[in-house]
Amino acid sequence: MSLAGCLTTILISWYAVPSFLAILVSIGVGLAFGAANGLIITKMNMPPFIATLATMNIMRGISYTITGGKPVSVTADSLFENIGAGFLGQVPIAVIYVVIAFVFLWMLLNRTRFGRHIYAVGGNLTAAKYSGINTDKTIFLAYVLTGVFSAFGGIILVSRLNSGQPTIGEGAELDAIAACIVGGTSLSGGSGTLTGTLIGAVLMGVISN
Repeated sequence: MSLAGCLTTILISWYAVPSFLAILVSIGVGLAFGAANGLIITKMNMPPFIATLATMNIMRGISYTITGGKPVSVTADSLFENIGAGFLGQVPIAVIYVVIAFVFLWMLLNRTRFGRHIYAVGGNLTAAKYSGINTDKTIFLAYVLTGVFSAFGGIILVSRLNSGQPTIGEGAELDAIAACIVGGTSLSGGSGTLTGTLIGAVLMGVISN
């Protein structure tokens, strides 16, 4: 979140890169770090908690480095502001993003082979491997998706703030975990629904606000 958000504002403010292109570049960086996590975990057999904690700190360190530890404001780009803070009629554009993401991910989890593989790998990695599932590929793609969505979340946040700051997203990983657990996802894996997660996220958001 931090790296994608800061990179987007830097590209727009310092290098006059068009908003759409800056967003694509930042999402690409999120995808790359998600892929790196997936490779570290599947090919180096590093525990996911350790791998993601390390890369999180690396990415936040990069955010501090490229911004010099200071906020980077976007003051003359109404298009970028509307990406996160705009409205479609009376509906906030951020709500539209949630609906689109929900539909996409619901179809992915419930109507595709990949979605069934995610549940199988989460429930029992060894059993999934013996049943013919390419577990490494499933885990890798899950981390790639996580990287993309995390980056997009950071971009939406800096758009609403009109400022990229290296401190944004601090504690977001705990909010994400809490939202999933409150929504009924098992910490041991293999069970949970997207609808429950959405409810958990809404509850966490209401409490936070």
